[in-house]
Amino acid sequence: DGWPCDSARHADDAADLLRALGLAGAAEGAGTPGRRADIFGASAGGIVAVQLALRHPELVRRVLVFEPGYLRLSESGRALASGFAQSLDQHLFSHPDDWAGAMAAGFTGLLDVPEGLGWYAERGNALAENFIRGDIPLTAETVNADALAGSRVDIRFACGSDSPSAFRDIADELTRLRRRPGSADPERPDVVDGAGHLVYFTPEPVASYIRRRLT
Repeated sequence: DGWPCDSARHADDAADLLRALGLAGAAEGAGTPGRRADIFGASAGGIVAVQLALRHPELVRRVLVFEPGYLRLSESGRALASGFAQSLDQHLFSHPDDWAGAMAAGFTGLLDVPEGLGWYAERGNALAENFIRGDIPLTAETVNADALAGSRVDIRFACGSDSPSAFRDIADELTRLRRRPGSADPERPDVVDGAGHLVYFTPEPVASYIRRRLT
């Protein structure tokens, strides 16, 4: 209900889901800490993961955030956002409700499907309206820098070695905002070798990264 919505609503829904599935929340006995989940989020899902950590810290232990789409955080991100917004608007003005066509026009190069994974293109086209109306508006949000710096949750940002530079710039800035004086917070984001922005196109290096960080 209420979709499209902002990342705070998505984070609250995720928190409800974690509790409902018994993956996080209520303690088993008096004086026992509640269960906490490890979270991975990428792109627009990375924005939701950050919000989950900030809004529901009692539910999460460690949050791995891969290239969250906070495009306003860097000059290169703002340029990327401006380019695809213009292309989307132009296409939808000429072809109302052609969501798949708008996605193809607005994200040439970024959403290209590797050889042998053509079924992803079909799935992407089927979800194009969700992507444009639901995910893209999240990239206009900003992060609460004070809340990020003050969070007690273990939050780590990462980017792919094969990703556009805009996403590396965003990960750099978020890592800088997160780093607390005198802490062991990293100075630079993690780099996942062999991964691009769309993590489902390179699942093995991303899965290896997750396993390494959660060990």
